[in-house]
Amino acid sequence: MSDTGSTETTEVRVVRGHSEHRDIFDSTAKEGMKTWAEVLFKTHSPEDRPDQASDQGVNLGVKEHPFNMAAAIAFKNQNVHHSTCIEAKSRAMTGLGFTTDKATDLLDPLCDSTFMEVLDSVAEDYWQVGNGYMEVVRDDGGKVKGLHHVPAATVKVCIEDIEYRRHYIVGESGGEGSSPRVMAPYGELEEFLARLNGESVDSNGVPDTTVDYRSVYNSYGTPSERSEIIHFARRTSMSRWYGFPDWLSAVASIELVQMMTQERYDFFLNRGVPEFILFISGAKIDGKTWEKIENGIQNTIGLGNQHKTMAINVDSELAKIQVEKLAMEDAGSAGLSDLREALSLDIVTAHRTPPLLAGIQISGKLGAVNELPNALLAFQVLVIGPEQVTFTAILGSTLGNKEHNSGLGLKKADFVFKKVTEEIPLGMGAQTTGAAPGLKEMDTMSRMRTPAASASGRDLSAGVKD
Repeated sequence: MSDTGSTETTEVRVVRGHSEHRDIFDSTAKEGMKTWAEVLFKTHSPEDRPDQASDQGVNLGVKEHPFNMAAAIAFKNQNVHHSTCIEAKSRAMTGLGFTTDKATDLLDPLCDSTFMEVLDSVAEDYWQVGNGYMEVVRDDGGKVKGLHHVPAATVKVCIEDIEYRRHYIVGESGGEGSSPRVMAPYGELEEFLARLNGESVDSNGVPDTTVDYRSVYNSYGTPSERSEIIHFARRTSMSRWYGFPDWLSAVASIELVQMMTQERYDFFLNRGVPEFILFISGAKIDGKTWEKIENGIQNTIGLGNQHKTMAINVDSELAKIQVEKLAMEDAGSAGLSDLREALSLDIVTAHRTPPLLAGIQISGKLGAVNELPNALLAFQVLVIGPEQVTFTAILGSTLGNKEHNSGLGLKKADFVFKKVTEEIPLGMGAQTTGAAPGLKEMDTMSRMRTPAASASGRDLSAGVKD
């Protein structure tokens, strides 16, 4: 006896919620799945550099950027703490202006807007990529008639000969149809033009015929006969020709914050995983009913639709409805919050910026009432102050140098910057004496029960009150 049996056709229909991914950060680092660290530290191959080696140990020609400065500037918008730290440092260094108005009164008419706006842009480049550039334009008589900010990513140093004479190539990142310009260092325009015209002499006053400077200049761009460059470099041991910023060690932490933010964004955009699987077995659902079920499920996806409910009525005694919940409530965000806080502290640590200036509130003892005054004092003395000294020295030796400033009448003392600790009333004796507070004053301020700002006029050297 044979068992013929029966064959049944089973129809399975599936509803799939459409998942979306939207990049919320710049895609520069995503080309070829590169990390931002790979993009920032990409170096040029040796064949990109002029092969003109000297027995004196200096390679002549263009000095390539030691890291991708254009990418580093774009990187500012990739993290809120990184951006805030750059803004805080640049504004603290130059944003408060000079201690006197003489320099700005004389230099404002030479700028499209004001001299401080030009200097603030230079300072922002200085903190972003470790290099800031200012163009000084002279008229036919050698008088300074224009001051302009030059974007740091568009400038390269070129060493001309073994005596380290140099010029700057400006505008390599210009728009379509633009050509680079070759500009002299500040105060060397006459020497630059002499070399251009074949009238150069060496350090001993002997005519220098070892280098065809005209061909050197023309090979890199169009020489400018009226502009000079002031280079503000944050000097380190990592490069002889360019400055380096202090935040590059935070790139990995910033990238990890990006990944966490992107993951959270995608989670809320797509709910992460399906909330549930709906099984309807034992009966076939007609097309119209199934369409209603599908539309109902799709309507639970998207902004503002979380936790919406839906009722289903199937007209069949044989139908069996089963719901299997898959998604859990988002319990992982608490751990991510702790990690995000730790990473944000890594970022401000690399910048050497007080956390409060980056919008980070630290609880406990470190968040005591006098944390900000103490942090601002250390910030000014250890981070901002030395860089203000550098800017003052460079401005004093260029625009404040009577041999090269063509009658501007400025000197180094006219370029002394105001300090953050002088502008914010910290309640310190330094505000009346003009001197930095001593260790006893700092100890008193750190142990006071009242905010330092409310202690104006108080003698901190007398110690804390009983």
